[in-house]
Amino acid sequence: MTRTCRNCGYVNETADKTSVICPNCGVPYSASFSGPHNLPKLATNHASPFTVPSGGYLTPPPAVTAMGAPLKPLSSRKTATNRRNLILGVVVVILLAALSSGYAFYRSRVITTPAKTGTILYNDPQGQFTITYPMDWTLQTGTIPRNGGTVDLTRFAPKSGIQGLIVAVSKSPLTNSDAGAIVGHFGGIAYQAQGTPTTINATNGQWQSVGGAYTLAGQDEAVFVRSTKQSTLNYLVILFGPAQQFNGPLLNSLNGIFATFATKVGA
Repeated sequence: MTRTCRNCGYVNETADKTSVICPNCGVPYSASFSGPHNLPKLATNHASPFTVPSGGYLTPPPAVTAMGAPLKPLSSRKTATNRRNLILGVVVVILLAALSSGYAFYRSRVITTPAKTGTILYNDPQGQFTITYPMDWTLQTGTIPRNGGTVDLTRFAPKSGIQGLIVAVSKSPLTNSDAGAIVGHFGGIAYQAQGTPTTINATNGQWQSVGGAYTLAGQDEAVFVRSTKQSTLNYLVILFGPAQQFNGPLLNSLNGIFATFATKVGA
């Protein structure tokens, strides 16, 4: 029987009942064709595109990506992927090492650097002096009669009260010999001066200074008593702390606070 392809017009003169696909274009005979039907008839001996030459093999076309470029062989893609993963892994390791090193440096700076204690600038309500003291300290105030007048007292110390400074201000005479009465107001007993007074030139003026000792709540306290006069006011500052550790870091700390003391001349 003869079958004519509706797609390409090829006449298959050797077709039979089992022939369902055009050997010329590969389109089923029953499929409709929306294109032109006036295509020239091909020769009856036209070779079928599906005919494999003797001894030959069909070479499969290269795989095509969405962009139209041939894909690389699977092994090449795996190699590229492995290489990319390796590079990403190295970059991640380097970044983690850098972050770890930076964090370790940061922690070493934080841990080894002593934390700075906040401070408070204290202005005497009567305008007689200013001083900067640690913000975790407390202060006590009081007034005692002395030398024909009154003495205004301000005590700066931690809550434990075993170290700190006492500032005394009066218009009446006020010298190192008055230290016993001043520490006594805050619970100190058995005050004794030790040594000979000496003159010191501090950043806040010239002072007379002498050492001493007393007892506070059963504990031996050592002191440095410093006195000066500015205009009409007499000042006395007592640095005190546990006798067994008064020298060294504790005394340096107290001297640092004393260095912030400033008198108000003319007050």
